[in-house]
Amino acid sequence: RRKPRARPTGSMYLDESNEVHFYQSEDGQLVFLNGFNMTCLLSDYAKGPPDGDGANENMPVRAPLPDYIEGRVLEIENVHLSPEVRKRMP
Repeated sequence: RRKPRARPTGSMYLDESNEVHFYQSEDGQLVFLNGFNMTCLLSDYAKGPPDGDGANENMPVRAPLPDYIEGRVLEIENVHLSPEVRKRMP
């Protein structure tokens, strides 16, 4: 039987709504996750630090986004990120 993997620890938050989160591959290329993958990560990890005001004391505190991720690449999309293209992206 395979042991369950421990959830990777993290130290990154997206504090501002206009921040973009990316990773870097082993060969140095920047890797931007698509919206679906970010939604999956944000279902398990926190986008920002806990409020600290106690308003959600019944909710579990989620860890920051992981410092690394691993998985099988299913699709690659190459995008030349011009200012015009950036304005159209979420």
